[in-house]
Amino acid sequence: MPTKLEGPGPFHEGEITLQVATGEREAGAGNGRIIADRLPPNAGGFIARQELAALATVDGEGRPWCSLLLGPAGSFTALDAGRLALRRAAARADDPLWANLARDRRVGLVFLEVASRRRYRVNGRVADPGADPLVVEIAEALGNCPKYITRRQLTIEEVGQGPAGAATAGAGPDLGPAERAIIAAADLAFVASANPAGQLDASHRGGRPGFVEWREGRLWIPDYPGNSMFMTLGNLAVHPAAGLLFMDFTGGQALQLTGTTALDLDVPDGDAAPTGGTGRAWTLTPQRWRRAPFPAPVQAGLLELSPFNP
Repeated sequence: MPTKLEGPGPFHEGEITLQVATGEREAGAGNGRIIADRLPPNAGGFIARQELAALATVDGEGRPWCSLLLGPAGSFTALDAGRLALRRAAARADDPLWANLARDRRVGLVFLEVASRRRYRVNGRVADPGADPLVVEIAEALGNCPKYITRRQLTIEEVGQGPAGAATAGAGPDLGPAERAIIAAADLAFVASANPAGQLDASHRGGRPGFVEWREGRLWIPDYPGNSMFMTLGNLAVHPAAGLLFMDFTGGQALQLTGTTALDLDVPDGDAAPTGGTGRAWTLTPQRWRRAPFPAPVQAGLLELSPFNP
């Protein structure tokens, strides 16, 4: 049986290309051993405690979207090692994910426990998009390191469809001042991407407030040192469409964007372009955006920025 370095292991062409180009192929192959097709025994308890997750779906034009899921502990549960259940009330009724799932049942999930800086990722398919709860059949599952996660104390006040039944605050092709202000203040973002095998993926990005920058009509996102697997950048290398999700804790709203990306593996790492020493970044040119209140009211107390932030 081939080793991870003798064969592709769990990685596709885009991921391997990035691992080789950055000199991190051996490290990526070693870390890839954590990728499984089912949940380990301790993951179910972690997921059941979570109140925050991001969900990747894809629309009818092949554009990924990243959606916010919020709910009290118990909103997300592991039915068994191969299946997860997600309560429908954890997402807004007007979120694009519902129309997307009616066309394409693929999903990517990342569960984020901001108080402890722990996260867990699951990729798979929804068994029945009309069911409550949604049942996700797992294809890939893996834990991630705590780097770049801002610690917060979250309190979910109730589960509903937005504060006082509030409707979508805005949508369009071009970002306005309100949307750019959310991005400029953000210390976390979620990314939705797709790979050649047909799977979707949702991942977390974090840093100091403003780590994602607006530059000449595009969002500029640094790629800090990570686990060397390049699951997100590898996807973007072969499928440049992506979605981004930002959380505005002050205003109680989420900003979703979908667009096209470009990678830059040769960034001068000066004060104007901090990448944490990697010399890597990527951009997203927005094609559509949507801004709406959170699925449930949230109180968020800032505890500590990540000590890993450049």
